[in-house]
Amino acid sequence: MAPRREGSFRVAFVFTGEGRASACVYSSETAAWGRLITADARCGDVENKPSAMVGDALYWVLDDGDILELHLGKESLAVVEPPPGVLALYEGNIQLMDAADGALGLAGMDVFSLQLWARQAGRDGGSVASCWVLRKTISLDAFAPQPHAGMRVIPVPPVELLAVDEDGSTAFIWTMDGIFMVHLEDEMLKKVSANVLVNSVYPYSSFYVADMDIGNGCHQYQVDSLLFTSLKYLIVFLAIHAFKRMYIKQ
Repeated sequence: MAPRREGSFRVAFVFTGEGRASACVYSSETAAWGRLITADARCGDVENKPSAMVGDALYWVLDDGDILELHLGKESLAVVEPPPGVLALYEGNIQLMDAADGALGLAGMDVFSLQLWARQAGRDGGSVASCWVLRKTISLDAFAPQPHAGMRVIPVPPVELLAVDEDGSTAFIWTMDGIFMVHLEDEMLKKVSANVLVNSVYPYSSFYVADMDIGNGCHQYQVDSLLFTSLKYLIVFLAIHAFKRMYIKQ
């Protein structure tokens, strides 16, 4: 769901198949779906990962390693190339994010290192192409197996990147000890769940409640995320492939 202005919203429906991507956007202002938008370039299918909203565009990871961009204002679909070599380096252990300065970001997990990329826009009216820049690497060696700790079967990957919040400030990771939040600025860790069967995390920081009739008038309520900071990191657990991560501790 893409916010537009107070009291209104847009919903983007994107679907892929047979090498093509299409999308349609619903507007609460018109109470109708817009025209069908189709990408010119061929592409893979959308992965089962959270999308990222940066500016007036939504982004999804594709199963071939590329990124699908839906620009809401221009009503266009395009395929964006990821940083060079990320498909082989991270083996799909990536999430898209807002890089906090209006740029598209990408977080990738390389064993026990969380690496943060940002896509810098081209300059000089487009004569200089956009490029990806590695901005930060966060060490997660705290989750590495300790020597002489006894027999332990290590899953692959040992740490999985599940999601990045809407602000691009916090990542959620799966480990053999449960689900942790990683604050990307100060690199602090916080355990949020001991459930090792969690497969997906969808962190939301804003909510929308539909129109409600009260008394003689119609009042619309939009839940202010600032009033519900305790819900900022609401996690929706999906049980898809829940038992793919089985391990033995002794």
